[in-house]
Amino acid sequence: MFSLFKKGLQKVSQGLDSVLNQLGDRPDAKSLQALEQKLLEADLGPSAAENILQELSQERRRGRAAGEIVREILRKRLAGIEKPFFLGKELQTILIVGINGAGKTTTVAKLARLLKARGRKPIIASADTFRAAANQQLAAWAERAGTPIIESQTGADPASVAFDARKAAQSRGHDTLLIDTAGRLHTKEKLMEELIKIDKAIKKQDSLAPQHRLLVLDATLGLNTLAQAKAFEETVKLTGLIITKLDGSSKAGSVVPLYEELHLPVYFVGLGEGIDELEEFRLEKYLEGLI
Repeated sequence: MFSLFKKGLQKVSQGLDSVLNQLGDRPDAKSLQALEQKLLEADLGPSAAENILQELSQERRRGRAAGEIVREILRKRLAGIEKPFFLGKELQTILIVGINGAGKTTTVAKLARLLKARGRKPIIASADTFRAAANQQLAAWAERAGTPIIESQTGADPASVAFDARKAAQSRGHDTLLIDTAGRLHTKEKLMEELIKIDKAIKKQDSLAPQHRLLVLDATLGLNTLAQAKAFEETVKLTGLIITKLDGSSKAGSVVPLYEELHLPVYFVGLGEGIDELEEFRLEKYLEGLI
């Protein structure tokens, strides 16, 4: 996994490393300004960037390596971001939400594949009833994941689909139900309210469900994902994040302000397009890949 993080975060690390390596024991204003520019381009956010610049100005005089200092600062700011993805023995429901184009549907299949490899018995439900091709796309990915799927009809009520899917998962002896919802803009109030209905429908069978409400975010959008995350958190009370396309993003530093703003764990990251390229988030791997 280290190699995947290292490879995936190259767009950020190459730019940061080149500037960090040029800092002397007493960084001047010009070199610090260049570093600040790189930190902001990576979307670490102004607060983290200011913190790093202040620490570097002081600590470099003590002979410590710049990369070591930056990793230590970010390690403190991200304390708590890494958390085990716990699933109980009884049927666990995972609701997957996000905007169009974030990689939500493929992530559902990748997560099913990963959980299956861990000994779970997952089943996928398609609650995206808006797009005619949604079922076909999810079914194709479910086949690649080796996971059964509960399909739905275009135009059906998503909440009813979710309700029926949980009943089916229970009767068929599955221990994990992953529900794929339609991609929706976080600014569309009616579509966001639909997620509340889905949540309530699931609770009619299990008051503790869904056990996880995961938001899929596209890393290439950087800090633009913050507004999305806030809106989804307000609507469905998220339990965690999955960040996709980390391998192609020059804005992978956005993980820092995302966590500082929402304090939600990042459970998984997408580091490629393959069915097996969804990895558990590991803070130390992330920091090593970033710097």
